[in-house]
Amino acid sequence: MHGSVKFGALLAVILITATGLLYYFSPSRMEAAAEGKGVITGVVKDENGAPLRGVNVVCEESSVTTNDKGEFSFEGLREGRYLIKAYKQGYMIGVKDVEVEKDGKASVEIFMKKIKRRIIVATDGTGDYNCDGVNDEYEINAAIESLSMIGGGTVHLKEGRYTIDGPVVLAHNIIFEGEGQDRTYIKLKDWNNREYWGLFVLNKVSNVTVRDFTLDGNKHKGFRRE
Repeated sequence: MHGSVKFGALLAVILITATGLLYYFSPSRMEAAAEGKGVITGVVKDENGAPLRGVNVVCEESSVTTNDKGEFSFEGLREGRYLIKAYKQGYMIGVKDVEVEKDGKASVEIFMKKIKRRIIVATDGTGDYNCDGVNDEYEINAAIESLSMIGGGTVHLKEGRYTIDGPVVLAHNIIFEGEGQDRTYIKLKDWNNREYWGLFVLNKVSNVTVRDFTLDGNKHKGFRRE
């Protein structure tokens, strides 16, 4: 995608299939899963490594607050991957993807930076949020949500390839931009067996600009065969 696209108020999910067709549907809530015996423990720190107390840490439908040492924990988790998000006024949202084995324990360290109006997302380790090519929508959405809490701003994706396996959720007064159609690519994950891909979610948002990147489709919507 290149040039600029501006959106007014809109309630929809834009979807793209492996064949490039667009569909729209209203978002639905996910059902809660059965409780397990897994545990996630962690610590939240500022960008200088000092522990942050009073941070609201969210894991699915549960939330806890960090203690004086910046520590938190979640118990009763089933086997699987979890997205951990940390919220504190004046800071960008902290985000971490963690896997819990059956009845196992996992630990995580989350660093939070001071909020600003222009947030950099990168694949080379130089951004405010840094993507690793797996579920990069987590970091991208955290950047957008952080700006939405202060009324808007710019999410700038540096040169690179960003692989998403879920929708990018836009918000009011957001400029969502890359560094050019031949430099910044948003790649839909290959070899996924879901029929539809989430691209952008716009829930009654206004004053949104999307520009200067290329959207790269997935290779095949079916199961991968070796």
